[in-house]
Amino acid sequence: MEMHRLVDGTEILLRPIDPGDEPLIEELHERHSEHTIRLRFFALVRHLSRGQLMRLCHLDPSREAGLAALYHDAQGQLHMIGVARYYLHHETGEAEFAVVVTDTWQNRGVGGHLMRQLAEFAQRAGAKRLVGDVLRENTAMLRLMLGLGYTIRPTDDPAVVQAVRELAPAAG
Repeated sequence: MEMHRLVDGTEILLRPIDPGDEPLIEELHERHSEHTIRLRFFALVRHLSRGQLMRLCHLDPSREAGLAALYHDAQGQLHMIGVARYYLHHETGEAEFAVVVTDTWQNRGVGGHLMRQLAEFAQRAGAKRLVGDVLRENTAMLRLMLGLGYTIRPTDDPAVVQAVRELAPAAG
């Protein structure tokens, strides 16, 4: 667990996702706008099924990791405000990533904190590179990726690009 201070002084907590986070992930998804959902899932996924929630929270640590960004409101209630995860393909060394931050917390540095931490997790797990598909129209995400040192490559789909970041071998 790590506390991070955003540019505006707000403190958020970053920690690994655990099985007890299902209600928090469900609440997070319900707070997303249709636009945010479409940019994350490339389709309008209005509700997460029980199976989807289980897959998002019950991770196989040999292949995947997930990080949650959390915030305590004025009443002390804990809210998930963003999630980043990867799935590692051991045979290629590529770790496929995904990240989403709920609308009211976008453009405040949450995604950057999540992605920097996720890169560290992936590197320690032996990933050689992080890769993620991004809709070409998602200019905020593309700016974030470029700012974090990712290269943007075309894909076979003209609406989708791939953000790629090579990772240095983990110090051993």
